[in-house]
Amino acid sequence: MKKIQIKSKVDNSYFVIVDHDIRTTLHKSIHIGHYSKIGVITDKNVIKSWKSYINKELAPDFIITVEPGEKHKNINTLKFLWDSLIKEKCDKSTLLLIVGGGVIGDMAALAASTYLRGVDFIHIPTTIISQVDSSMGGKTAVNFSGGKNIVGLYSQPKLVLINSHFLSTLPDREFVSGFAEVIKHGLIADKNYYDFCTSQHPLKFSKKELNEIIARSCQIKIKILNKDILQQNERKLVLFGHTIGQAIEAASLESSTPLLHGEAISIGMVAETLLSIKKFSLPSKELAELEKRLSKSGLPIRTNLEAKKIEKKLAFDKKITNGEIPWTLLKDMGEGVYNVFLDREQIIEAIRYVCL
Repeated sequence: MKKIQIKSKVDNSYFVIVDHDIRTTLHKSIHIGHYSKIGVITDKNVIKSWKSYINKELAPDFIITVEPGEKHKNINTLKFLWDSLIKEKCDKSTLLLIVGGGVIGDMAALAASTYLRGVDFIHIPTTIISQVDSSMGGKTAVNFSGGKNIVGLYSQPKLVLINSHFLSTLPDREFVSGFAEVIKHGLIADKNYYDFCTSQHPLKFSKKELNEIIARSCQIKIKILNKDILQQNERKLVLFGHTIGQAIEAASLESSTPLLHGEAISIGMVAETLLSIKKFSLPSKELAELEKRLSKSGLPIRTNLEAKKIEKKLAFDKKITNGEIPWTLLKDMGEGVYNVFLDREQIIEAIRYVCL
């Protein structure tokens, strides 16, 4: 397999490197000897599959393991992480390697950023979503009081190391779910990329093609981040599908059949493409085509949740300013537009459209 390496600087502060040799790249990129100790924070699913790899390649002084899943992304788990860092006698010169998907990435980064007012951390993402999206940009958070990512802050890692080999143990459902973020990148920034990553089912892409997909998604997100690291303007582009999508995700977590993040975002993209048709001159045929492509990719386009429950969760949206949500929609396929304001009737119509 041809080695693909990207060294794209984010916010003039750190690199995102797509590579298949984590150990060598880590030691070449960071002065390991500068740190008093190195710890790994991960979850039980990752440690089950990758414990020997982590011990051999990363050689940590300690490993902290938490329960996996969105339902454990909360203050109680955050407190456990703080207690564990104290127990390990971590000081300001501790380096934390965060190995896992978006949930552990957000939560462990928040723990690292608040412990002793901040210790250095590196993201080693192990899922599609975390490799192409959540590990970059410095967002950290936990869920709180029924809302998703309510408590958090911006804190940048020292480095992001991406290795597609971690995806080999990812369950099919998780793998496919991650492609929602991949498809989103094409929808907001690159029509040709959108066509490519929806050309077949995610599991049918070769390892070479998968590396190319990861690299291209990273390039798209990094380009946006370098213009707007604190999400004041351009960075809002990556929120397409997320306003309704995250409301769907939050509501589903209270049901007996919770959705994965990418699954909720897939449904959110359908709803927000309808809003794009209502607001702009986006051809209505594009919605039918998107639904066809998402379904072909194994992603859901409807939910059995009640529309009112989704509407209620929108009240927790973190973007609300002066009582209004600034939306990210599509001006065209491959061209996103941010800071769009909508009538309540339009929003309700879009939510009901995706509810069975």
